[in-house]
Amino acid sequence: MTRRSKFFKSIEKSKKRTGPLPGVPEHDKIGVIQFQFMDNGPKPGRGKSEHVLKLELYCEGRFVIEKPTRTLTSGLYDPQAVIDWADDKVAEGKLDDAQRGFYKNLYDAAVKAINDPDTHWVKLGYIEDRTYKHYRHPGQAVMVWKKFSGPLEVALLANDRTYEPDAMIFDKYREKGSSRRVAYGFYDPFKLYDQAQAEKAFQQAAEAKAEAIDPAEAAFQRDIAGFMQ
Repeated sequence: MTRRSKFFKSIEKSKKRTGPLPGVPEHDKIGVIQFQFMDNGPKPGRGKSEHVLKLELYCEGRFVIEKPTRTLTSGLYDPQAVIDWADDKVAEGKLDDAQRGFYKNLYDAAVKAINDPDTHWVKLGYIEDRTYKHYRHPGQAVMVWKKFSGPLEVALLANDRTYEPDAMIFDKYREKGSSRRVAYGFYDPFKLYDQAQAEKAFQQAAEAKAEAIDPAEAAFQRDIAGFMQ
């Protein structure tokens, strides 16, 4: 199934829903956030953004990187377009002044970043459900900016809090022109990612040791590890 057909299939499903998919949950439910920056190129195609920020949120007690609790994708836009949209929605009666104030504060932060001579570009994005009437969650947005002297800077603003990765790391496996992410980073205050990596390394070492002693035992250990996940 192509991406386009998947998108329209999701729209069909959304017609059966009574509301949008949830956005960013409350702070006490968030364990880890993985930020992934994508570049679709200067001609991304109709309905797509040149730059996209993908968020994978892990809200369960156990962190398994392949199984995020929730995945959100934000197209990134010029800050002026975001504040213009907010003004239009206020005029239509779909945003109140307080909600508009959130986007104005975000816009002001973007302008401040743009005025820094070291800033290459700044973009903003909504937390939205495009399959449900393009619903945008009030008070939830992202800001991404690139400096000439360093890597990407990323921030997620939601529920009166700001979430930032420790650092955005260039994905060394990405090839020019590919759809693979450009950079990634983690918000991980409880070091759950590090713990998961340590557990994985321990399991791999145990499997290697078992393989050397008894291949059947190694297969059994792998089955047990899969069951535990």
